[in-house]
Amino acid sequence: MCAPGDVNGDGIPDLITGANQQNEGWGYVLYLNGDRTVKAYDRINNEEGGFDLNLEPEERFSRSISFGGDLKSDGSMAINFGGGAGGTGTLYTLFLRPQ
Repeated sequence: MCAPGDVNGDGIPDLITGANQQNEGWGYVLYLNGDRTVKAYDRINNEEGGFDLNLEPEERFSRSISFGGDLKSDGSMAINFGGGAGGTGTLYTLFLRPQ
């Protein structure tokens, strides 16, 4: 899990987490309310999230997650998603744009 700050621009910090034992592994952006309950979420996987991923079955995408900051100096947030149970142990760096 990581806390990248305010992803959706509502002034409340959000969270990113994962479910790495679901199919190929899923990432979640959790948009929080002021009381820290979940208001809404976006799921990231092969079909959802808009990243055009090609994850293998059992890859365990989102086994580790970290916040990389604004690596491109363009206002985007770099989020690192690691795998590990598949053959590759791949690291994916996805760039989120605050809404």
